[in-house]
Amino acid sequence: MGALGASVGFESLTERGCLIELDRTPGVVAIASQPMWIRWTTPDGPREHCPDYFVRLDDGHAVLMDVKPATQIKDDVRRQFDMTAVFAAERGWRYVVYDAESVVREANLRFLGPFRDWASSEELPMLPEDGLPLAEVAALLGVGSEGFAHCYAHLWSGALEADLDQALNIRTIVWQRSV
Repeated sequence: MGALGASVGFESLTERGCLIELDRTPGVVAIASQPMWIRWTTPDGPREHCPDYFVRLDDGHAVLMDVKPATQIKDDVRRQFDMTAVFAAERGWRYVVYDAESVVREANLRFLGPFRDWASSEELPMLPEDGLPLAEVAALLGVGSEGFAHCYAHLWSGALEADLDQALNIRTIVWQRSV
């Protein structure tokens, strides 16, 4: 169950990773799994496709998504994605292919997820442009484990950033979100 308050189905670890990313993306208000079948008539015959997710944003915009590791996107899949992009554009929707597959990033996000509710509205201290080690940022945010919890919450929300494709540790460099 994510921040949206509902469970959303997934069929692969890559889809699970996509959902974790969507859960921490500001502005996402709803996600539907396998929302529709799209059918086309092509010179090669009929084709059909069921996109993986339909995402509604708080500004009313919509995003249609497919999830596939980059290593598995062959020519026939690319053509299907291209047709889906046209379908989405004709309806005023964005179309995104989530092709990331990082075991380390997903592990970091699964670790950070439970801290989503720790984020506070108080202003973050200004960090140097090149950032500080995670332990130093945590010390600025509170004493002991509370400082780490607040640091992890701000990493989850994106107010603070780090290279989440590398394993988090006390020496991980953390910086403020870029505008």
